[in-house]
Amino acid sequence: MNTVETKEVITTCDKCGKDYLKETIRLSGALLLTPDKCEFCIIEDDEADSAQRNEDSSRSLWDRVVPLAYRETDINHTDFPTSVNGVCQDWVRGDGVPNQDKLLMLGLIGESGIGKTRVVSQVVKRIIWDNHGFPHTGNALTWANSSQYQWACQNQFNDSEKYKASEFLKKCRNANYLVMDDIGSLKSTEVISDNLYSLIEHRTTNNLPMIWTSNEYLEEMMPRLGEKPRKRITSRLAGFSNIINF
Repeated sequence: MNTVETKEVITTCDKCGKDYLKETIRLSGALLLTPDKCEFCIIEDDEADSAQRNEDSSRSLWDRVVPLAYRETDINHTDFPTSVNGVCQDWVRGDGVPNQDKLLMLGLIGESGIGKTRVVSQVVKRIIWDNHGFPHTGNALTWANSSQYQWACQNQFNDSEKYKASEFLKKCRNANYLVMDDIGSLKSTEVISDNLYSLIEHRTTNNLPMIWTSNEYLEEMMPRLGEKPRKRITSRLAGFSNIINF
């Protein structure tokens, strides 16, 4: 039968060098070895390990979902729109944008080449690190550009591509956060219109944030679609988005 003996002894912490009271344990006479670290150093090491795990998880998600070109964004570059980025960071913190309460979605509208997507990359970076890389969430963040989304809409019933396309559309619908880059350039077709409206309806109904960019203003999107189907999309975007016009 195993016997357990405990005894308190004074020993020196291997990490900080201070003496502390340690409980030793013997099982049937054999000393069980335990780290010679004081309680404060054990807690400090546990916190450091947790911080490293959070950093590793955040870095992994960042590398997986954000396109390389935007991961290399230099926020100190003279052309980087610092003031717009500041407003968008306020949105992440829950402060809304100037003169508006925070809404579910964030939209950036302006001409090509002014840094909209680079700002979005920094918004996404803040979201990822604030959530420690969403370690317990399988579909934390999906980044989609217009050509990817358009391809998925057009191929979801194509025998050879339907699984890949349907899975991508599903990820867009259900991700904790969705980035839809260059949404205004989607083609004016009924299939894409129906899918986009369904996407926006699903995400607003389920309180799932979306961050989107567009080179076109709302009134310019999908011009050949027809006013009624076009309006149901743009009115949803307008009603649920804090929009920043560059």
